[in-house]
Amino acid sequence: MAIIFVSFIITSPLADLIHRLQQRLLGGPEKIVKKRILRFLAKRSTWNLRLYRTPAGLRILATHQPFLPTEEVVQEFFRAAGADPVYVKMCLNQHCFRARLTAKPWRIGIRSRMKPRPGVWPVRPERMAERAQWIATYEEKAKAFASCTFLEAVGSGAIHPKVAPVIALHDKESRATIQGNAVA
Repeated sequence: MAIIFVSFIITSPLADLIHRLQQRLLGGPEKIVKKRILRFLAKRSTWNLRLYRTPAGLRILATHQPFLPTEEVVQEFFRAAGADPVYVKMCLNQHCFRARLTAKPWRIGIRSRMKPRPGVWPVRPERMAERAQWIATYEEKAKAFASCTFLEAVGSGAIHPKVAPVIALHDKESRATIQGNAVA
């Protein structure tokens, strides 16, 4: 039993190191995903995608047509791009595509949590001032941060009329196209 435990302690970090070295040799995670995306697009001439960098990786917005998460081609794209399995499950469970539009509080230096904790509604009147203060502090600090940065559009260049307002809202609220904002 002790040998198995020691083996796990040694092999887990070793496997992680090998994985990181392999990614570095292939150009890093972002380059690997972009290659997968371009391979997918090579077979689909009508597709157009906007690529964004987030603190955790790439965000991809399809612009050539609206989709539902349950469509088989969406699931095919998720597999081809190597989408985060948790993200895929959330999309399927919530019947929507999710994208954080504002910086995470702890990434912009706010250590305290919103009180009362999010999801507790209605907020008792005696707690509203405390909540409003937290929100005001967050909003002021968040002005200098973006949740993602626009990198490029790849594919056909097509933007569906129903998707155009989504792009505008996303880019405005996420601050993806504002130069000088740190991504958080």
